[in-house]
This record gives sequence, C-alpha cells and structure tokens, in this order.
Amino acid sequence: MQSQHIDKYIDLDQKCQNFLKQAANSLHLSARVVHRIIKLARTIADMGENESISMQHLAEAMHYRSKTMFIED
Repeated sequence: MQSQHIDKYIDLDQKCQNFLKQAANSLHLSARVVHRIIKLARTIADMGENESISMQHLAEAMHYRSKTMFIED
C-alpha cells in the first residue's frame, strides 16, 4: 500500500491523528515510519474485526515495531 492509498483508505479520527503526531514528534519518526505504523495498526484492527483504528491499535503497533523495522538507509 502506497502513501496515497493510506490517506484514501485508512481514516483516522482526530484523537488518533493527534496521538500519532505527538508520538512522531517525540520519537522523531519520519513520514515513512508513521505510514508503517498506520498500516500495522490497520492490520491489528482487522485482526480484532474492528472497522476503525483506535489509539490502542496505534499504541500496539508502536509497541510491536522492531528497532530495525524503522531504520532508514
């Protein structure tokens, strides 16, 4: 899934957007990393049969990330 598809097909409510922005700022995450977190959160939500992504899904996605998963070359 490319970034334009993320914006088109994955809708985050305002609370989730704010949570993700705060996390990105405090952890110094790039846009690429944020998109990976969103995709992983979408997968977690799908596994729980949830229609939308919650802050818990985003937090879990950040928790599961490996240290090398988000390192950019």
